Parts: sequence; C-alpha cells; structure tokens
Amino acid sequence: MATTKVTQHGASGAHYSFAVTDTRAAVRSVPAVYMFACRAVGGWKVLYVGECADLKSRLRNNQIWEEAVRWFGATHILIYSASKNEAARKRIERDLVQAKNPPMNASGQGSISYAK
Repeated sequence: MATTKVTQHGASGAHYSFAVTDTRAAVRSVPAVYMFACRAVGGWKVLYVGECADLKSRLRNNQIWEEAVRWFGATHILIYSASKNEAARKRIERDLVQAKNPPMNASGQGSISYAK
C-alpha cells in the first residue's frame, strides 16, 4: 500500500512533506511534527499542530485527538518525521501554526496552547 504524501507550507515559506493516515494504529514511535486535519475544498483544513519525541506514545489515548474528531471533524493525521532535537521540532511546529492558524492552537504558540 502506497503512503499518501502532502506538502504543507510554513509561514517562513518552508515546505514540509507529510505522510497522511486516517488511523492512529498506523503510526510509529518516531519524533514528529503532526497535524490533525480534515479534507477541505482544495486540500486540508488543519485543526491542530503538535510535536513530540515519540508519536506512537503521544497519540495513544490522546484527548486532543478525541476532541478534534468530536468538535472539529478531524478525519486524518498528517505526520512529518522530524529531528530528535526538540528545539528543531518546536520551530517547525510554530512555523506551521503561524501559517495554518489551527483553531485548537488558540494562542498560536503550538501544542502547549491547547488545554490537555
């Protein structure tokens, strides 16, 4: 089965290639920047942007995912395999939050802005 890839642009103009999945079961234990999203006219509506050192652990029993599905209609997880360096992941996360203005990142600062 081929992995679907989509390119998302940050506020800086940087391009990031994301793998697309519709299930948490398909994720691996890798450092990542991830987005909860749903399909929209012309592409994707990004609902939340986060980063983590271990994606599989982060998404296991994740309250934010459940709320994204319930309240915002999330259907997919977009995954960017990122550096093990937390500061680098946070820079990418901020870049994407500034570009996408996701409703679940209310303060525009990244994953820490949403009440967990």
